[in-house]
Amino acid sequence: MTVHQLPFDESRNQRARSLALQVVERQTITPAGTVSYRSRGRLIIIGGEEAQWLAAQVREPVHAQVLLTHGADEPGVPVIPQGGRAIRLEGFLGAFTIRLGDPDSPGFQRVDADLVIDLSAVPLIQTEVPPPGYWRVGTEPDEMDWVLEQIDGMAGTFEKPRFFSYDASICAHSRSGQAGCTRCLDACPADAIISIGEQVEVNPNLCQGGGICATVCPTGAMRYAYPDARDTANTVRSMLMTYSEVGGTDPVILFASAEDASELPETPSHVLLVAVEELASVGHEIWLSALAWGARCVLLVDRGSVPRKAAAALSGQVETCHALLEGIGLGREALKLVADRDLPAACEPSLVLAETAGYSADVDKRRLASLAIDHLAAFTTDRPDIVPLPESAPYGAVRVNQDRCTLCMGCTSVCPAKALSAGDEV
Repeated sequence: MTVHQLPFDESRNQRARSLALQVVERQTITPAGTVSYRSRGRLIIIGGEEAQWLAAQVREPVHAQVLLTHGADEPGVPVIPQGGRAIRLEGFLGAFTIRLGDPDSPGFQRVDADLVIDLSAVPLIQTEVPPPGYWRVGTEPDEMDWVLEQIDGMAGTFEKPRFFSYDASICAHSRSGQAGCTRCLDACPADAIISIGEQVEVNPNLCQGGGICATVCPTGAMRYAYPDARDTANTVRSMLMTYSEVGGTDPVILFASAEDASELPETPSHVLLVAVEELASVGHEIWLSALAWGARCVLLVDRGSVPRKAAAALSGQVETCHALLEGIGLGREALKLVADRDLPAACEPSLVLAETAGYSADVDKRRLASLAIDHLAAFTTDRPDIVPLPESAPYGAVRVNQDRCTLCMGCTSVCPAKALSAGDEV
């Protein structure tokens, strides 16, 4: 029998990776709040003959009623005829409202439901990430069987984490009647965020935890809470420290959603997997800090689980980081957004710093990003005073015309990011 031995570096890296991954199991996570839903099992199925057939298959504790959009009634199935009226649907698990017709017309009807199955040719709810309790399916047998499995037992109380936290005092959405940032509203694939004057408001029942709102927020007003971004940053830092301390070489940090992580191809022993709730929930301050803490490369792997709007915003964040890295002379290869089919070729180390950073992860988003950029820039000599960034980048400068400034300090009182202060710099 032939015994094959691993090269020494490979064997050492395997052991180092094993110990580094154990850090994840020991890491404490800051508890998040919960969001509750209450369903009494009232199901509305919207469609024609197929909807009536599907309703007949539903079993208690769920009880079905059909909003009949076409076709004739069938005995034994409770039916609400559309009767040519327009249909409006809104809500979430346990609190859906269907409005038929014009509220000011005699034929107006309101129907309340806990669950909705939509067989319409055009979905009545068209957000990329639909609300809990709503299923849009076709009429093929396998789709009908699947949705019956989904609604089975959907009566009672259900809970999910409260995925976000929001600090209105540092939100840059609007101040003193001046419109400002709309990044979180533009990027949310669930349409869970609305503007309410100088602040935004997140509907926790619609929020599905995609996390892109926190990633694109320039001030840190919107934060991901499950897990908290500081917990994720601490995990990355601890993994890299452990890996290095036991002799591991050329570490590469790989971020993937928990859904995608189990389906990834095998990676080399120097690649450290960080499985997160959602890939888009991890922002540039953590990517850059991973490089500062010793990662030779940071990989973001998307197998298609990131919704389109979130994926576009995530790509914008990567573009900003590429501009930063190139501007300070480190190159864009240190950060890569890849599909899993491209993963094997992407695992090669890229960045080597003379010294890893020692700063803590227990700081806010803007401070963490600043520490990372300062550390990375300290090891390059050929860098310009000004680095051109994409128009969407959350960085810039304020120019004050000192000849016209009256020192009223109004700007310092309304600046949500505290970029302006009543000091010698003003």
